Amino acid sequence: MIMKKFLFILLIAFILPTQHVMGARNETDHASWWIKTYGMYDTNDERVARVHGIFNKVNAAADKQSNHFPKLIILKSAGKDNALCLPDGSVILTKAALSACYSSQHQTIGDSKIAFIIAHELAHLSNGDFWQPPDVPSEKSSKTIDKHNYPADMISLLNHLEDDILKEFHADDFAIVYMTMAGYDPLIIINNDGSNFFQQWHAYFGTKHMKTNDTHPQPNQRSQMIALRINDIVKSIKKFEIGIRLYQLGKYKDALVFLESFCEKFPSREVYNNIGLIYYQLGIKQMAACDPDLAYRFKLSTFIDPETRAENMKKHMPDRSKCQSDFFNIAIRYLRNACEKDPFYVPAFINYSSALIMTGQYVRAAGVLRDEVLRTNKNIPDALNNFAIALYLMGPDPFIKVDMFSDASMILKDVIQKNPNFSDAYFNLARIQDERGRYAASKENWENFLRIEPSSVFAKCAQSSSGKTVNQGQYKNVPFEEKIPVKFGEIDAIAQKQLKSFNKQIMKIGAIYCELYTLNDIQAIALDDVVEVVEAPVIVNLDLAALHSKYGNPVVTYKSISGKKTLLFRRFAVDVQDGIVHKVIHFEEKTSGLTNG
Repeated sequence: MIMKKFLFILLIAFILPTQHVMGARNETDHASWWIKTYGMYDTNDERVARVHGIFNKVNAAADKQSNHFPKLIILKSAGKDNALCLPDGSVILTKAALSACYSSQHQTIGDSKIAFIIAHELAHLSNGDFWQPPDVPSEKSSKTIDKHNYPADMISLLNHLEDDILKEFHADDFAIVYMTMAGYDPLIIINNDGSNFFQQWHAYFGTKHMKTNDTHPQPNQRSQMIALRINDIVKSIKKFEIGIRLYQLGKYKDALVFLESFCEKFPSREVYNNIGLIYYQLGIKQMAACDPDLAYRFKLSTFIDPETRAENMKKHMPDRSKCQSDFFNIAIRYLRNACEKDPFYVPAFINYSSALIMTGQYVRAAGVLRDEVLRTNKNIPDALNNFAIALYLMGPDPFIKVDMFSDASMILKDVIQKNPNFSDAYFNLARIQDERGRYAASKENWENFLRIEPSSVFAKCAQSSSGKTVNQGQYKNVPFEEKIPVKFGEIDAIAQKQLKSFNKQIMKIGAIYCELYTLNDIQAIALDDVVEVVEAPVIVNLDLAALHSKYGNPVVTYKSISGKKTLLFRRFAVDVQDGIVHKVIHFEEKTSGLTNG
């Protein structure tokens, strides 16, 4: 018995010192130690609330790979450091860090600087590279260089960096993307009043606060790396633009290749939104092949950033398991990511609600629209349109058992009253009236819809339901009158001569081989050595009235948040800003996936 007690006491004596040492070594891993040691900064400083708001935006855009939810702590000081992150998920800034960033008279410049610092520390957090005491050896970076994702001029510089410096490069690399995705100006970091942010930071604190060269890159080297990264992303923007244009022409799978490739470099809210929308459209297409009445029952609002139109659902409820598509579930994942990237990005929430409706999640769709969109702005017609459909479809829900027809009708009528040219609301009001046997009212709204949108897959549905035939003269199957600078088809001797003075950029993405030819504002897109699309500025001034007079009504109109529109006709499309046609997009009729609606 005595021996057992002795062994027990010996065991305790052995364990306790070990626990004490471990506690002492790791106490700086927790924010509580820093708060107790240095003290929280006075929250009466209006910059504190402002910086917390910036943190929330940048954090929403950043990768979430840490074991802890990131949180921001602003201290009076932090020893020799002014910005750091801890294993418990804390990002720590000091009063001095705020002062260094907001030393300029322009508050927006300070916002961009502090956004970069926050993004830099969040990147460290995501990469598992935390603050360590000066006497603790630095751990090897958890990130390796993915040479596939960097241009050659960056790789040549990266190959000469030590591991500690490589950690900082990775953090800078991620940070410039995070802050840009959050809406802040990345160019402030590499050039502001003739110097870069790193030079300004060190100048503010003086040499005693500068990191030694063996742990951080030199200011000019960091700025150079970021400039190369920005340039690399800018070059890739063409992939995004091509993806959008191919989407507008109905070439969804080709568009997906370009947007997914761009997403590897810039995984932002709008990229996730557009990729999600493509999968949504592929789901609609797959469903339509099985049951077109189900696919086009309602005209749900969607946004290709800029905005696009929506699809419908079936009039009668068949066995839906036969017509569901996995594309909708993929769309939901991308769209949910887009929403998380920016909780104020309305297009993603509207697209998300459409995908939820198409998968039968009506209550969830209504909740998303109510809580995330309509709570802050009750007058967005696309959101109200989807909200009305979600309410209407909630009626048959066995757990709700409330007929929402009247509420949905009232919402759609109110949308029409405030937005008399919003065709989606006419279509959906006509649809639910038709389904409830209100045929006189539905016929009037079908006709109102066809007056605004006489040619589309939805127009065919409206014609079938209303018995009204649209005057084919309202839209014409003619090419744009101005000469096409580059001929369509295979790049033969004639095309080569036309393209001789163009700049050529080759993009190989998986099985897609794309050649992009540009000359001033003219652009030709060739896929697999075949010129498919040619864009050019309009030579003769043309307003919307003259456009409609010559070419009739467009098949589809894509509107953007900024007010820019893309009108898709049978043989061409045009970009319109402030009622004036600025650019024409030529394509052969078979290129457009929307030719037959």
